[in-house]
This record gives sequence, C-alpha cells and structure tokens, in this order.
Amino acid sequence: MKNDHFIRNKKTYTILSIISGVLLAVFLTITIAFWFKLDAIRPNSRTVSVRVESVYDAKFGNDVYVIYENKRYELINVTDGEFYKYEISAEQRLPVEVLLGDDGKLYSNINGMKNNTVTGKLYFAFLGCTFVLLFSTPTLIACVVEAKKREKNDPRGRG
Repeated sequence: MKNDHFIRNKKTYTILSIISGVLLAVFLTITIAFWFKLDAIRPNSRTVSVRVESVYDAKFGNDVYVIYENKRYELINVTDGEFYKYEISAEQRLPVEVLLGDDGKLYSNINGMKNNTVTGKLYFAFLGCTFVLLFSTPTLIACVVEAKKREKNDPRGRG
C-alpha cells in the first residue's frame, strides 16, 4: 500500500478539489452574470439585401458567402435552420435580407452580432471554463474519497 497512488497524493487531491470547487462557484457566477449582460445587449444594425454567392455545409458550422455592394462577405452565425434558406437563395438567385453591423460585418441573425462582442466572447470563455470545472471538480473529489477509503482498508492501520 506504500506505493498506492491515491494515498500518496491524498493531500494534493484535497487541495486541488477545494480550489476547483471554489473556482467552479466563481466561474459559474460570472458565467451567469455575463449571460444576463449578453441578453441585454442591443447591437446597432440595419437590414440589407444581399445576393448569396455560395453555400458550403462545413463540418463545423455553415459557410455562406454573399455579395453586398459588389464585395464578397462571409455571413456570420448561420444556423442549421437558416442554412436551407441560403441554399435556396443561391440556387434561385433570390436576394435575402441580413444584418449589417456597425463593425462592417454581415450577420445572419442578431445572436451572431451579440456573440461577436467582447461580452459575448467573455461569456463563452467563462462557459467553457465552467464546463471543464464541472467535470474536474467531482473527479478530484472522487480521488479524495478513494484515498480515504484505501487508507481505511490499509492493513498496517494507517487509517
């Protein structure tokens, strides 16, 4: 039992589980705050008519390229539900309406504009960290529990 990994590293697992639990609480709180802040954003935009040049059903996301004022743009945040509309528009050469943001980019919907702000990017960064902590914290706690269980069953009476 002397070489038992869990017993040897019990103190480390205990410290890490406490730190991870505290970070989880803090990051979850910050993520929720950013979610409310993101929901309250009302970006400036105007609706413009564009011609769909090409559509690609990519593995990660949907690539839609449009022509607006004789310039080629990649349409941002095309959802699966909207992709079909752009496919039809490209085939039939029909104009579609999209959002032109203050940043000069074209967006498929208002959520794309919100997510592209600093608040949106911070929200997703904290959300990702929260998910990592949501899985790592219970794992670390389970390691501490396993170490205690093994100490208790140690035949040399260490527990």
